[in-house]
Amino acid sequence: AITNVVNNGRNGKGAIVTFASGNSYANCVEYPANLSNVIGVGAVTNRGLRSDYSNYGNTLDLVAPSNGAAGVRTIDRMGSEGYSNGNYTGNFGGTSAACPVVSGVVALVVSAAPELTSAQITNILLNTAVDMGNAGRDNEYGYGRVNAYDAILAATGGESFGYCASQGESVADEW
Repeated sequence: AITNVVNNGRNGKGAIVTFASGNSYANCVEYPANLSNVIGVGAVTNRGLRSDYSNYGNTLDLVAPSNGAAGVRTIDRMGSEGYSNGNYTGNFGGTSAACPVVSGVVALVVSAAPELTSAQITNILLNTAVDMGNAGRDNEYGYGRVNAYDAILAATGGESFGYCASQGESVADEW
């Protein structure tokens, strides 16, 4: 099923599949994140260090922020069935919190450049990641921390598509 969607999804352009690397404190990216046609995602803290629990290894592709000193705030199961009594929690974490960050960046890139194939998008994500560990790809951080802004710029040929309607300026110009 994974191979089928990676090869044939999006009307033959292929889909990008991401999976969490696992939270076993191990030098072993868990299945299915360790598959060659999947982006395996580990977690880093808000201080930019690999989260201790985040599995790592030679099949780790990218990392994304998860919990460190602070958890990720997200919707929760309603009431006491969830992590907290409310409908939101600030304690969501682990590689299961990091992986949706990468999936969100994939969605942004696809929306900015829908003509790209899954292989092209994967290459963009890996090549625009912020290198976090030893120079180049390493087992602790893969290719690095996913970088939404640079990935979109790469996908659109350097064109920023966030404009201020009143001034015609790029959002990037305001930063």
